[in-house]
Amino acid sequence: MLATLTRHNATFTERDLDRHLAKHITDDAEGATTKAAVLGHSETQALHDRVSGDAAGRCTTMTVRAQETAALADAKAIAGVRHQRGLSATAIDAAMASRSLRPDQRLAFDQTVGAGGLKIIGSRAGTGKSYSLAAIRDAHALDGRRVVRLAPTDAVAQGLKADGFTRAGTVHAGLFGLKTGRTSWDRRTVVVVDEATMLDSRVTGELLAEAKQSGAKVILAGDGRGHDLPRWRVSGPNRPRTGQLRRHQTHGSQPDPKGAWQRLIAAQAQDCGLG
Repeated sequence: MLATLTRHNATFTERDLDRHLAKHITDDAEGATTKAAVLGHSETQALHDRVSGDAAGRCTTMTVRAQETAALADAKAIAGVRHQRGLSATAIDAAMASRSLRPDQRLAFDQTVGAGGLKIIGSRAGTGKSYSLAAIRDAHALDGRRVVRLAPTDAVAQGLKADGFTRAGTVHAGLFGLKTGRTSWDRRTVVVVDEATMLDSRVTGELLAEAKQSGAKVILAGDGRGHDLPRWRVSGPNRPRTGQLRRHQTHGSQPDPKGAWQRLIAAQAQDCGLG
């Protein structure tokens, strides 16, 4: 049951648990007993405010926490690699020759083509993320890099191909290709992940682990209401309350518990926003 509750969201509330139990258990006494067993299970971990210590009203699991801890360690390692140097001025100038970017788009472009193995781009819908990513793609390709763009769903992946990314597919397909030897990444590979906050902890962790092992550069992009990648830092197992999330959120989007842990990754990388 815990695996089901955290399959699409890293955390859950008692209300989430109640709704799930109501779908499968009709007897009130049995439902109450099951609820107590779930909340009291050794795998269940209640979350608390990192400052006050008050209960945050959410729970996660030890498995999810382990996935997040490993992913954060990999994110930090990828961000700090020395072999991912900035792109050449020739490649940058060529990619920008026929484009005109707004100041915020140019800032995102400059930071993403700079040195470092992990980059974060957060934006709202309609702020020109696809246009900026096209410039970033061309700059890396002109510098001799192999750009692979991945998405959480096939529908999004098809849209990437329409945007000019010839190497585009789902994250799951990309990981499967690596595991079966159908494809490979190396230090000259640049992995662009669109709608990154739609991925769960396990899948994003697997992607970062593969990037760390291969030495590939990773660019995580997110957009849409509730799916931005804001800048905030958290240490330890405690997560911020909704109020804290809102204060640290950029671009006015609402808190997104599903993508909360991905925001921790942003603390390990140089990130920027559009709009």
